[in-house]
Amino acid sequence: MENVGGSAQEAVQKSGRNILETIHEEKVSGGEIIFFIKNSLDYEKGNLAAGYVKKSPLGWKWIYGGEHGSIISACYNNGFSAQFFPAVDGTPFPIYFGAIIDPRIDEVKVVEQQRNITSKAKIVVKDDLKVWYLFMNNLKGSKFNIKAYSKGEEISVINDDVTPYSADQSPMKQ
Repeated sequence: MENVGGSAQEAVQKSGRNILETIHEEKVSGGEIIFFIKNSLDYEKGNLAAGYVKKSPLGWKWIYGGEHGSIISACYNNGFSAQFFPAVDGTPFPIYFGAIIDPRIDEVKVVEQQRNITSKAKIVVKDDLKVWYLFMNNLKGSKFNIKAYSKGEEISVINDDVTPYSADQSPMKQ
């Protein structure tokens, strides 16, 4: 079977995505989400990518994922980046994730504008790179404010509109 590997990382590699460095593997029901760097370990050229791989009797298989461009470029204006993946059938998405390059940022929160609900993201650290992520299963709508904090003080915000997607949409077929 195509794109099946003996490990989660091998499944990512077999899908045609080259993992240069794994940042974090988050175990979820039925599989894992892998956050990784591809293209280059130089953050000016390297991309932050994430993907869901699923465990089956035949091994691990890449299901869905993506990336944003250069980590430095994506974080340039705000000191951090934000990438949205919509609900996709057979995955634990929707999810927001991004890189953090501003060393002052120690917390990220996503504010759903529709109901003014705030959810705190999880931050993982690998060497000099921080990655944040938030599963959005309890959020609604398409408009979000992603806020970065340093010692409790808001220092940066990304106002994002993920239209035509919505955090509460029915999962799309792959």
